[in-house]
Amino acid sequence: FRSGERACQAARREITVANRTIDSAPMLIQQAAMLQQKQNEQTETLRQLDRLLDDEDELHGVLQQVANLAQSAGLKMDRIQPLGTVIRETYRVVPYHMTICGNFRRTAQFLHGLESQPTLFAIERLSLKSESEQSSEILKVDLTFSVFVKRASFTNFSEKSDSSTQTKADQP
Repeated sequence: FRSGERACQAARREITVANRTIDSAPMLIQQAAMLQQKQNEQTETLRQLDRLLDDEDELHGVLQQVANLAQSAGLKMDRIQPLGTVIRETYRVVPYHMTICGNFRRTAQFLHGLESQPTLFAIERLSLKSESEQSSEILKVDLTFSVFVKRASFTNFSEKSDSSTQTKADQP
C-alpha cells in the first residue's frame, strides 16, 4: 500500500510542476514576443544605418555631391582635401577639409543640403571668417566633415571603440 501512496505523491508532484510550467507559459510567450519585437527594431535600425552608409567604391560620387551642393548654393569652393581615414571593421570614416566662400545665407543653405543627403555626414569643425575688411558679407568657411562608408569586405568582426584613431564623430 505504501508504494502506491508514494507513486500517487510522485504523480501529484509531477502534476504540480507541470501546472506551474503551464501557468508560466503566457509569461514566456510574452517574453518571447517582446524579444522578437526588440530584434525586429534592431534589424530595422541596422537597415536604416546601412542605407545611410555608401559603399567604399561610391566615395567619389559623395565628393561630387558635396561639390554640386556648394555650387548650387552659390558658393565658391577653394579646395577639398582628404584627411587621414579611420578604418573600422565594417566601415571607414573618411574626413575632408573644405574651404568655401560665400555669404552666410548660402553657407547655411549648403550645410542644410549636406544634412539632407542620404549619405551619413558628420560636421566636425566649422569656422567662419570675414573674407575682407571692406565687405563683411562674404565669408571664408573652413569646414571639416566626415563621410561614413561601408567597407567592401571585412573579416573577423570585432568592432572596437577604444581606438586611438577615433574622430570626434566616433566619440560618445
